[in-house]
Amino acid sequence: MAHSPHRRRRWLFPMAVAAMLAISWWAFKRMPTPTLVGHERVASGVTVTSSSSTPSADWTIHLRLDPSMKPPGQGWILHEGKQVGDGYELHWLPEKLGLQILRAPDHLLLGTSRLSRMPRTVEFVRRGPWLMVRCDAKLVLTCLDPLGAPQRDEAAASGGYQAWGCTPVGSMGDTAITVEDDRDQSDADIAADIPSEDDPREHDAVALVRQVLMTDPTKASARDIEAVFGAAAQALSQLPAGSAPHLRLRHWLALGEIQLALARPDDFEGAERASDAVDQLAMLCASEPVPEAAGILMSLFPRLAYNACFRPSYPDPPAHVLGNRSMWMRVLGAAAVAAHANASPAIGDDLQFQLRLLIHACGCLQTPAVKSLKSAADAARDAQPQPSP
Repeated sequence: MAHSPHRRRRWLFPMAVAAMLAISWWAFKRMPTPTLVGHERVASGVTVTSSSSTPSADWTIHLRLDPSMKPPGQGWILHEGKQVGDGYELHWLPEKLGLQILRAPDHLLLGTSRLSRMPRTVEFVRRGPWLMVRCDAKLVLTCLDPLGAPQRDEAAASGGYQAWGCTPVGSMGDTAITVEDDRDQSDADIAADIPSEDDPREHDAVALVRQVLMTDPTKASARDIEAVFGAAAQALSQLPAGSAPHLRLRHWLALGEIQLALARPDDFEGAERASDAVDQLAMLCASEPVPEAAGILMSLFPRLAYNACFRPSYPDPPAHVLGNRSMWMRVLGAAAVAAHANASPAIGDDLQFQLRLLIHACGCLQTPAVKSLKSAADAARDAQPQPSP
């Protein structure tokens, strides 16, 4: 009995199935990792929460504004965290057509940008220590924050579920946000707009400058402080001169040097060192302006104001106290002048007025001795106590 010709080809079907399974598995392995966290209409405010309990330092918030919204629109805040004040924030100031990036927990202004018109799409992007803003697919602002790059063990220990949101001033109509978690994306996919390459030297420099900024001069020994600053300076010298990371980190390292001088408010030498360091930072900001400059200078205001008016910790001659406080007031005024010179119009009228008022107040509150003499030591010798009115 002759066999059916179809029986001879029964092996073709299993082979075809096996080939299809192999191709499907290969395509699955090469498929990009899903990044979408959520997509929501903003309306009067919205929060998108991640399903992962591990915080991510690489994310993107896409904001698509209602096409029917009339320019300049209304104010809104894109924020990292479940509510305003939890993390990084992007503010839209319609009266200035301005954007501001802030590190909200300590109210640090990281950068501002003034646009020619209201954007229709906005992307707020974080890549470790870098923050970027694209408006209508065009890069308009980049900022570097060394303190915003937590170690992996610190991020894991924080626990909880990460969230992002949009808080508008009023109703946003058909506006919507989309949040993406980019932690598993390759550097080639996500780093096109970062003004630096994936260079280990940059990562080392950011980590060392971060260590400088977190060093407490009241607890660390002089040897440890010298070692930390020396390592950070050495790491910066390894970066290409004039590169974006090199320029930005120089300003942050200068902030660390000023913070070191602020630790001893009773010491005239500390006031002189702080004065010299603020002057050097002001010259650096003038010669190599960066978006972070104004915010770095304004971050000094609270501690400088404290040093200028704190109660002496031990009995001290009135002339010495007046000279010391006036010297700190001069340093505060110099920092305010430099911040005002580096501030973009996009910071808003209120903040510009406050800077001008602070400059005027510092000039009025200095004693004549400090205004006329060159050093704090001379001020201590020549300042005379003024009688009470």
